[in-house]
Amino acid sequence: MGAKNVVKANKIINYFAENPKSNPLVMTISLLNGFFTQLLLFHGLKDKSKLSVSKKIGVHPYFVDEYFLAAKNYPMRKVAQTIAFLRDADVKSKGVGASQSQRDLLKELLFKILH
Repeated sequence: MGAKNVVKANKIINYFAENPKSNPLVMTISLLNGFFTQLLLFHGLKDKSKLSVSKKIGVHPYFVDEYFLAAKNYPMRKVAQTIAFLRDADVKSKGVGASQSQRDLLKELLFKILH
């Protein structure tokens, strides 16, 4: 998601939709929410050295470059908007205000995040 690779993201979403028992929608949304929350923290950091970023957002220094790439692809405003999309999808996944399939919810969420 951070690289905005639409083809790869679609393949992953299709795999998740076809295997809902091993990839529950609630867990997928939770993982995405965690990533975008960390990205929001990244945007707010003054010291963006690898070690500092690693400590502040709680990831291994090896993965910090992914956050630099994601920050280029998702400005702070888009990250905040994406977190709102994730909250909406979470509510819908629990049956509130929508009766979409897991596949449709994932595809809608993917479209909103990547565009």
